[in-house]
Amino acid sequence: MKITKLHIIGFGKLKNFQMDLSQGLNVIYGKNEQGKSTLMAFIKAVFYGFPSSGKSISGNERKKYTPWDGSQMGGTIYFEYNGASYSLQRTFGVRKSLDKVNLWNLNKGEQVELPNKTEVGEYLFEISLNTFENTTYIGQLGNIINASKDKSGEIINKLTNLVSTGEEDVSFKETEKRIKEAMTDLVAARGSGGKLNNEKNNLNELQELRNTAIDNDIKKSQLKRYIEDLKNKIQDINDKIKFQSDLYNQQCNLRKLKELNAVIEKKNIVNEEENNIKIISEKLIRQDFNIDEEYLENIKKQLQLFLKEREVYKSKKEDYDNTALKLSELEKTLNEYTGIKEVNIEHIRQLKSIISNISNLSQSIEGIQVSLSKAEASLANLNSDKTKSESSVKSSIALIEDEISRLLSETENINIEINKAEKAVEEADKRVNNFNMQETHSRLTELSKKLKLYENEKNNNEAIVSNISEKHSAAMGRTIEARSNVKSEEAVAKVKLDAINSEMEKEINNLSGNKSSTKVVFIIASIVIAAISMLSGIFVNPIFYLGIIISVILFIIGGKNNKNHNKSDNIKEQLKNNAEKKKKAILSSMDSVKDAEHICSKEEAEILNELNKAEQELQYIKTNFDNVKAEINIENNKIEKVKLNLEMSQQNLQRESAILNEKKNLYNENKVQIENAKKKLDNEKIKLAEISLKWKESINNAEELILSIKDQSASAKDKLKDYIAGLKIFNDSQSPSQIIDFIKQSINESLIKCRCNSTDELVEKQTKLRSLTELINDMKSELELKEQSLCSEKESETNMSDNLFSLVGKYKEPNSIGDINNYINEIENLLSMQKEEYSGKQIAEQILQNALNGRSIQDVEIEISNTRQKLLEGNFNILPDELSDEEFNDIKDVINCLQQEMNDTKDKITMKEAELNLSFKDAKSVSDIDGLISSVNEKINDMEYYYQCLDIASSVFNEAFSEMQKNFGPALNRETSAILNEITKGRYKELLVAKNFDVSIADPSSSSMHLWEYLSGGTADQVYFSLRLAITRLLTENKESMPVLLDDAFMQYDDERAYEAISFLSSLVNSDSDKNNSLQQVILFTCHSKISELAKSFNETNMILLSTVECNRRM
Repeated sequence: MKITKLHIIGFGKLKNFQMDLSQGLNVIYGKNEQGKSTLMAFIKAVFYGFPSSGKSISGNERKKYTPWDGSQMGGTIYFEYNGASYSLQRTFGVRKSLDKVNLWNLNKGEQVELPNKTEVGEYLFEISLNTFENTTYIGQLGNIINASKDKSGEIINKLTNLVSTGEEDVSFKETEKRIKEAMTDLVAARGSGGKLNNEKNNLNELQELRNTAIDNDIKKSQLKRYIEDLKNKIQDINDKIKFQSDLYNQQCNLRKLKELNAVIEKKNIVNEEENNIKIISEKLIRQDFNIDEEYLENIKKQLQLFLKEREVYKSKKEDYDNTALKLSELEKTLNEYTGIKEVNIEHIRQLKSIISNISNLSQSIEGIQVSLSKAEASLANLNSDKTKSESSVKSSIALIEDEISRLLSETENINIEINKAEKAVEEADKRVNNFNMQETHSRLTELSKKLKLYENEKNNNEAIVSNISEKHSAAMGRTIEARSNVKSEEAVAKVKLDAINSEMEKEINNLSGNKSSTKVVFIIASIVIAAISMLSGIFVNPIFYLGIIISVILFIIGGKNNKNHNKSDNIKEQLKNNAEKKKKAILSSMDSVKDAEHICSKEEAEILNELNKAEQELQYIKTNFDNVKAEINIENNKIEKVKLNLEMSQQNLQRESAILNEKKNLYNENKVQIENAKKKLDNEKIKLAEISLKWKESINNAEELILSIKDQSASAKDKLKDYIAGLKIFNDSQSPSQIIDFIKQSINESLIKCRCNSTDELVEKQTKLRSLTELINDMKSELELKEQSLCSEKESETNMSDNLFSLVGKYKEPNSIGDINNYINEIENLLSMQKEEYSGKQIAEQILQNALNGRSIQDVEIEISNTRQKLLEGNFNILPDELSDEEFNDIKDVINCLQQEMNDTKDKITMKEAELNLSFKDAKSVSDIDGLISSVNEKINDMEYYYQCLDIASSVFNEAFSEMQKNFGPALNRETSAILNEITKGRYKELLVAKNFDVSIADPSSSSMHLWEYLSGGTADQVYFSLRLAITRLLTENKESMPVLLDDAFMQYDDERAYEAISFLSSLVNSDSDKNNSLQQVILFTCHSKISELAKSFNETNMILLSTVECNRRM
């Protein structure tokens, strides 16, 4: 099989991607993240889909390779297989059920129908995803075969079948499965299921049924008496219900009479409400108009306006008085600022400016003097630091020169010690090479072969003893059964069987015994054939294992034989006709049973004698086996001692080598330290020169700074002198401080006159004086305006008061505002009472109408008379007493309880009658049940014997299959060793592969075996690369090979190993001599340029650069 073309619609980061592949070796080169692993994953996913995984991205390939832009994931693979061309298209959904797969046979132009829930790889190539990943699909650093994934044992089974039968599809597992299913059908692997257990359960149930049948008659009579008592109870309940119903109807009529009288009372309430409305209306009527809500609202409105106007007048009057008081207080405050107007504030400010200027110039001169002092001190410090730095560097140079001398002397001593250590290593190496274990290994190999022979003989004799023991157990069982049959026959003869049916059942049981005998013949024959096949397969040829399949077929036939004869109508008819003859044949039957018992006893004694001889032979072989095993242990102890001495010598060699390496490292370190010290010495000398130059420049800069500061000081002094001369009010004899004191004294005298503590306070008071004068003038104008408004409000208040008193006078003449409020309350109360009476009347009328319910008062009065008459007639012309609501409800509850009790009683009668009719309908008699118990006992005996035979066959078959599985190992070892020998150029020639695919490899120097974990990473990769190719070649032997896919499988190889591996692959795909061992196609993905360059050196290698493919796709 070979892949010719890949077309990716979208997969991971690959989109609209195409690649052509050829037969032979294809090397696909690309840098990391260019999609090599993605291409491999695409090939696997198209053939096998994505397995179910977790929710995380790392564990879910479907999520991992979903295109980043959210586009469709899928593509097509074109390939050739078994002479036909195919195209396989798959689109991936968000889950497996949404995947779409189309497989086309391009030669026939038709679509290939795939079985349901079967992947293309499983259908075409007949290998599962796990087998594919463990053989031809070799990922990064993943060459170790994961045996835990091969849960179905597919690889092991295929290899076993190929070696033993030449056909990988012949399934010994299927045969074993059929035996297990037959055993499980009788006894379930878990729980209490199975036909045998079911029959035992049936026997227990029959025993319980027999005990139950005895009690059935007693239960029938008890049920009949119980049903009669229930019917009498129903009659009593009916009488109680009638009495309670009459009482209930009487109380209902009393309650009805009470409700009708209540209707008459409601009519009286309506009449009373109408009289109250008339009285209130008379109080609200005047000669010319009615006192109503509108009149009341008008009074309230006028009163609110009047009160509001009065409040406005009071507010304005209060505001006017407050303004007049504030004006009087401000005029008093104005008198306190007398004399401040005469002071000139600008003159004082000019004097303060002169003080500030003189002070600033004086401070500048002082600052220049301080800077000059600091510069002179810095110059002195620079000269001192220069001297210290030069002294420190000179001292460091002297120390470095001493260190160089010390290191040279120490290096010479180390060189002498290295010579001594090299001699010690040579001596230790000679001691290690002097050990020779060849003679011990030869002796151990000879003993192992001898032990293997005794072990085979022991196993064979154990199987023979086990087989004879099983025969002896079976013979004992037959003897016991025969003796039991003799006793049974004697009992039957004494009883003389009273009925023909009983006679017929016993004869049928005898026929069943014949059936069991036939079954035994088939089963014993199958066991003998299985044992012979197993022994022949071990000692002659594995092809004889096929005889086990024949034994299994005979075993199954024996289990099913004579089923149709058990129910033969002809035999039953014959038994019925000859019933009387069977009675006479009882005595002769007893004789034949006794003869059978004698034969079984004799057979048991012969088998027991044979068993004793076999056990003696087995004991002899076991003794020899143990002796050889003891000799092997002695040799192993010798080997362990030699190994211990060898290990100690090797440890000594390692220790001396470590000391030598340590001395060499110390020698090299000293050389490096000497070179570093010389470099450091040169650096210190350069540093000394740089320090001298640096300090010289700094000192020059400091001297120039001092001269500059002195110039600035002289300039500042001249500037102060010129400023004082320019004022023309002071002479040269006065100092700057005397001038400042004179100006400050003049300013203080002006502030004292104004009663101010500072110039700022003087400015603040002048500002307040101006503001106060403006405020007094504004308030005088405002006071005049408020006086005019106050007069206008007084006139408006008087007019509103006259209108309000005139309006209220229409009801009653008021004397004050308090009278008006009282009259408003009176009117509100009368109107409210009138509303309440109207509302009460409407409610009473509505209640009355609801109570009448369409009737007239006259109808109600007639109904009262009729109801009263009924109550008097039913109670001797006396009205009965009305019960309370609780008592009335109790009557209803009593009636309901009685009715429920009657219904329950009727249900009980129905159930008990049904129980009487149904419970004992199919009940069997004791004699019927005894017949069934006898039949079930017979079935249980047959099934137990059949199960024992199945167990023996399963044990023999598993031993044979285990022996067959041992034979696939040599073939796999040979194939893997041949490949490893070729790619390692003969360095490793022999290895062993365990059942779980762990590899042990032979050491070329000592021939001892070591597990793969002890190998280097590159060697371990070579071993498992060879194992994968070997398995692939064995599985594809005699049919078309699969492509081998490798994802940087050689990344741990050095150049030589990589060359040999690629050379081997190239020879496989280009080999014409051995087509069975050649490959059609190898696809190698790599990101290492050395692998790519090595592959180019081989002819017919198809080189593909992913970067070029990507560029072509974009163009």
